[in-house]
Amino acid sequence: MRKLIMTATGLVCLAGVSYFIGTASGENGAPTPPPAHKVGLIDIGHIFNEYDKLKILREEFTADWQESEAQAKAHVQKIQSLQQEMKQFGEGTPEFATREKKFATLTSEFETFKKVTQKDLARKEAKMYHTVYLEVQNEVDALCKQYGFTLVLRFSRDELNSAEPQKLAQGLSRTVIFHRPKDDLTTHVLKRLNESYQQNAGPAAAGAAKKPAAASGIKQTKGQKPGTGKVDE
Repeated sequence: MRKLIMTATGLVCLAGVSYFIGTASGENGAPTPPPAHKVGLIDIGHIFNEYDKLKILREEFTADWQESEAQAKAHVQKIQSLQQEMKQFGEGTPEFATREKKFATLTSEFETFKKVTQKDLARKEAKMYHTVYLEVQNEVDALCKQYGFTLVLRFSRDELNSAEPQKLAQGLSRTVIFHRPKDDLTTHVLKRLNESYQQNAGPAAAGAAKKPAAASGIKQTKGQKPGTGKVDE
């Protein structure tokens, strides 16, 4: 009886080893090659310009920016008005000294307002794009798991145009030179994002879908208004 148990146990162990070897190797005992990479591509700029949720967020951001601009103009008008009053009095007079003190106070308040407002707007814009980027990332992750993509690279769908030297220079440094249309996940990701947003947001999302995309981006050139820059590639 004991010998029978030992024999059965040995057969089980041999079966387990055989299964392990068969899993790790091919039919001829050669190591099984790892699965091939499946590379996908995504145009983040295109998604940012066409995502309905971001259209709504941009409108809200633009409204905040316009409100801050109106407040800044009101500050400037007060300062300019006070400057005109000061011209009516000679330096050293009590009237001039009173207005000069008030001018210093208003100027200081205006500088503080500008710094605080600019930081607040920059923070809001950064949060807006960060939120959307994470949503894009989640959709890409879901597609990769569903269809077996092992790597996704960012690229641009825009065609190179010699009439725009700056864009041409940027395009010539692209990482992706050739790709198959089926490797482009952009349309699939955008479709999933918009469908999810329209289901959750209702009428607001439907209205956004009918509006043209407002070009916007975090990176801005000197003197550029917030929320009006193109999304960089």
